[in-house]
Amino acid sequence: MNIISEFHTIATDLDGTLLNQDAILTDFTKKVLQKAIDSKIQLIIATGRRFASVLNYSKQFQGTVQVASSNGQILRLSPCEKRVREHYLPEFLVRTVVQKGKNFGLSPLLHVDEYEEGIDMVTEIPLKHPNFMNYANGKKDRSIQLDNCLDYNLNKVTIVCWLNHDKQRLKEFDKLLKAEIGTKCSQNVITTIPRVGPCMDVIQKDISKWSAIQEFLKINGKSEKGVIAFGDEANDMEMIKNAGFGVALKNATDELKSVAKCVSNYSNQEDGVAKTLVELGIVTCT
Repeated sequence: MNIISEFHTIATDLDGTLLNQDAILTDFTKKVLQKAIDSKIQLIIATGRRFASVLNYSKQFQGTVQVASSNGQILRLSPCEKRVREHYLPEFLVRTVVQKGKNFGLSPLLHVDEYEEGIDMVTEIPLKHPNFMNYANGKKDRSIQLDNCLDYNLNKVTIVCWLNHDKQRLKEFDKLLKAEIGTKCSQNVITTIPRVGPCMDVIQKDISKWSAIQEFLKINGKSEKGVIAFGDEANDMEMIKNAGFGVALKNATDELKSVAKCVSNYSNQEDGVAKTLVELGIVTCT
C-alpha cells in the first residue's frame, strides 16, 4: 500500500508509543521522523507529560515540532516554546476533586501551567518517593511538595492526577467522582504509565489530545483526514479513533486496538512508530 501523498501530519503519543521502555528516542526513530519533517510533514507530539518534560525529546529534531502536553490542555511549539493555547480546570472543581480524593485515601498530584516560573507539578506525594520520581522522569526541580495542595493557587491547574498501584482502586474512585460531581465539567482517564503504573487524570471536559490536534490543523489549514496517529493507551482513544488513519502499537490496550484502523506489527520497544511509517510508504528510509 503506497499512501505517501495522503498524509500531511504525524501525531504520536510519547510514553509507550514513541519512546522505548527506557524512555529513549532511538536513533532509528529519530532518523525516520526527521525525514518526515524534512519532507514537510508536520509532527505533533500529544502526551500526558508536561511541556518541560517533552522538550528533551522534541528538541532532538531539527525544525518545528508541535506539542500538545498535559493530554491536550496546553499547546506550544518546540523549540521556540511559543504558547498556542491553554485550558484550565475551574478552581471550584479542582478543590472538590482534590478533597474527595484525599477523603478516599489518595494523594493528589496537580499539573500546573507555570512553565515560565519553573513549576510544573504541585503534590502531596513525597518528591523522593520512587513512584513520583519515575513519574517525573527522575527530576524534581520543577515540582513543589505541600502538606495540603489546597493551599496553592489553583487558577492554572490543567490536570488533577492520582497514582496508585491498585488500578481497581482508581476505577472505584472514578465511579465515585462521576456519581457525586457528574461529567459536565470534567472527564476522568485511567491509564497505565510505563515505569509508574496505574494513573487517573481528571481533565477538562471535551479537551483532549485530539481536540489539540484539531486546533493545530485549523491553524495550519490542514484536514483531519491527513493525520496518521499512533498510540497505546486510553488517553489516545479519541485521537486514534478520529484521525484519518489511527494506528495502535502492538503493545497497545485491547480497547485501543478495537478502534484503530491498523494495529502495528511492532511495539514501542521495536521502533513501532518509525517502522510502521516506513512500511506504509509514508517515509522512505534507505
